[in-house]
Amino acid sequence: MTESIGNHNASAAQDSCIEPDYPAAHSMDTEWFAVDKDGFVAVLYTNEEGAVPVNYSRMQEGADDILESIAEATGVTPTENKWGMVAPESLGLYSYMCEMGVTPSTEELSEEYLDDTTIVTPYKREAVPESPLHISQLPKDLQQQLSEIAFKDTSYKETEWIQPALKMQCEMWQEEYSEAKIVNEKGEMVALPLEMNFQATPRKTD
Repeated sequence: MTESIGNHNASAAQDSCIEPDYPAAHSMDTEWFAVDKDGFVAVLYTNEEGAVPVNYSRMQEGADDILESIAEATGVTPTENKWGMVAPESLGLYSYMCEMGVTPSTEELSEEYLDDTTIVTPYKREAVPESPLHISQLPKDLQQQLSEIAFKDTSYKETEWIQPALKMQCEMWQEEYSEAKIVNEKGEMVALPLEMNFQATPRKTD
């Protein structure tokens, strides 16, 4: 979350806001945007692992440009996170990240699990903005881009984990296999036949 900065260190804060590094959208570590049922906006980082909705590439080319456009439209100067990238929460965005082996389960993960490339882990909420950005605060063109992907049964404020592979048709690294093992938002493992993608009925694995 963003922090208020007093006048005594305002100059230091200003230095940290100069020309933030907007990440490239076409790297293997893809960023994509979605709105929740309340119309608030989030950016989701695949971290080279997460499932990505199939309409991402059609509507959201250039995540770096989108972040810049949000900053311009809202008049907010973004701050940087510890990686030197734009901190989404400074623009009012929630953020989620997918990491291999990081799931809602509290059980210790085995090496076999960590090496299993057929497993699709969910995204974990990484940041909550103090003043969430509503889609209606943006220009029409940005509204169209960012609302193309919507979690109609999800509230970012109340949801720590999101598994898009069980909500909509997604692209996954696991498509070379007949089915993927999906970790749902409760930490349960389910199998999903990839020829049917999200339209299939997942079944719990043993």
